Amino acid sequence: MQAENMASIIENFNNCLQDFRTEISLIPVMGLGEIRRYYDDIQRQLDECVAIRQQIVSMNESYRKLTVIVGQTRVKLNEIQNRLDESLKEQSLLPMRPRSPIPSPNAPPPRASRRAPAPLAQTQAQVSRVTTRATIRRLQQEQQASSRQLGPRKRSQVDE
Repeated sequence: MQAENMASIIENFNNCLQDFRTEISLIPVMGLGEIRRYYDDIQRQLDECVAIRQQIVSMNESYRKLTVIVGQTRVKLNEIQNRLDESLKEQSLLPMRPRSPIPSPNAPPPRASRRAPAPLAQTQAQVSRVTTRATIRRLQQEQQASSRQLGPRKRSQVDE
């Protein structure tokens, strides 16, 4: 939606400039009254172009502010995720199992073996970790959706 608004504003700006150029080329064949009317039209179009340019500048500023906010939010979410991971490690009563070594390409495939079910505390920690990541992902998506729904004016008011 933001890109469509920007494209529309830029198109309007280009149309204003084209109209301005067209009317300037007609001046040599006009009478004095016509020149005055065209001058007023050109001045009006120039004012519209300046207003459109200001909208573009405002949208760029809002985009920059929003980019900073998103970056700060990502940092905070990473900090929260790290604290959650540390907390889950501390709560886990079982020591973490070492990772299995990476087999060499020439090694025979491992035999199928029956593994014992994971201890309950470890399973709960895994479920909690997955749930936490899903919640963080959902919050990020909601934040992105809400920032898309705000118009440029509303967003700049929120930023201030």
